[in-house]
Amino acid sequence: MGNITPLNIPGSFLLFSKEEETKKKLKIYTRTGDKGRSSLFTGERRSKDDTIFEALGTTDELSCAIGLAGEFGHDAGHQFMDRLEKIQSLLQDVGSNIATPRTKAQDRKLARTAFPSGSVEELERWIDEYTEQLPPLTNFILPSGGKTSASLHMARAICRRTERRLVPLVSSGDVDAEVGRYVNRGCSRPHWLRAVLCVCKQAGLSALREARNRKASALSGVVPGSELFER
Repeated sequence: MGNITPLNIPGSFLLFSKEEETKKKLKIYTRTGDKGRSSLFTGERRSKDDTIFEALGTTDELSCAIGLAGEFGHDAGHQFMDRLEKIQSLLQDVGSNIATPRTKAQDRKLARTAFPSGSVEELERWIDEYTEQLPPLTNFILPSGGKTSASLHMARAICRRTERRLVPLVSSGDVDAEVGRYVNRGCSRPHWLRAVLCVCKQAGLSALREARNRKASALSGVVPGSELFER
């Protein structure tokens, strides 16, 4: 990049020339949030317990969980981790959309933070592909099966919580409906289970474990009718 130095900061990408870099130092803390308020991309300041910041935080948590699963997967030599990285990149776009309430933002900021078209369709193609490869499921699936598998299960659960945080924002028009659709597809069972089964197969582990009775299921945190089996 020549004499331009990139500086990565969560939620942004700043560029400084070498000359500018020597003149200014970026402070990591700003003290502007000491009173429990923070700014959206629109410039509006809201309480940090606002539903938008809750959705942003949960989206960030989801990306972190996927990143952890990806690192475990890379260490184990699994081959599908590039798709997890693609999802992480799109979650950055999800965050930008959330941080720019559609009902209040200026047109130029709406355009800058629009969710990429075709992303939902791409994820649906992956899910269809995984669905064709899944065997019939006759047992409960316990969140386990090695580090990569267990971390994928964790990411799946956080993805469901992310969707729950997004529902009221999509309903109010503050977040694009396409963002809600994308996260909903990300919650799809085949999307995660195919990855889990692939990991366990390569590792020689069993992902499917029979829950012999309701008591055993309850102890493991998996009970008949739980959201694990929702679409």
